[in-house]
Amino acid sequence: ADGEKALKIDDLEEKGYGRKESCRYCDTNIPRMADLACGNWGLPSDKMGKATFVEVITDKGEEIFQNAVDTGYIEFEQASDKAIELRDKIDKVMKDLAEKWHKRLFEQIDGLSDPERLAFYLDALRSCIGCGACRKVCPVCACGDSAKCLIEGDSNYKIPLFLMVRLLHLMDSCIGCGRCEDVCPAGIPLTLIHRRFAERMQNKLGYVPGIDLYTPPYFEAELREDS
Repeated sequence: ADGEKALKIDDLEEKGYGRKESCRYCDTNIPRMADLACGNWGLPSDKMGKATFVEVITDKGEEIFQNAVDTGYIEFEQASDKAIELRDKIDKVMKDLAEKWHKRLFEQIDGLSDPERLAFYLDALRSCIGCGACRKVCPVCACGDSAKCLIEGDSNYKIPLFLMVRLLHLMDSCIGCGRCEDVCPAGIPLTLIHRRFAERMQNKLGYVPGIDLYTPPYFEAELREDS
């Protein structure tokens, strides 16, 4: 159309525009672990901006959707086979793109020797000013005032110990949302570092946080203090 120009997302992100890094390598594009998955992938071009593609995933989702229809909040039409095929095709393309970005972004750590990798972490984390913003916005950090990863103002360590505690604390629960990195005033690549630790732990445990309602590993473990 006149006055409009389309650009490939690949080209935009190569130049540093578009999605933030944590979104670029996320391969969960359609939240099929939810009751309903809503978006625009699969919509015909004439319905873009006017309609939403809704996948009904669960019985609860069906109930919610049907209630919205019955009360007149929404109108719907059944998606065509072509629309469903297009939605799945876009999902596959974006998963392939996520895999490419994952390899590219994590190679800067994975490609290092052990001493070089340690130096990378030290160099990145020593920029921390101890504001605690990353802990405040983290959706899976729920310790509150009893948190063990509090900042000690008189610490003389090269990097705050609270960062190291957080790395260990979140290895099994980090979802890679990127909020910690968004609010970091020092520009530390926190999401990249957290995910580099978390992926190894989560793969070993066979558990991906935020995907299902199963009890996480060790969640019900009882800690014992030796006298």
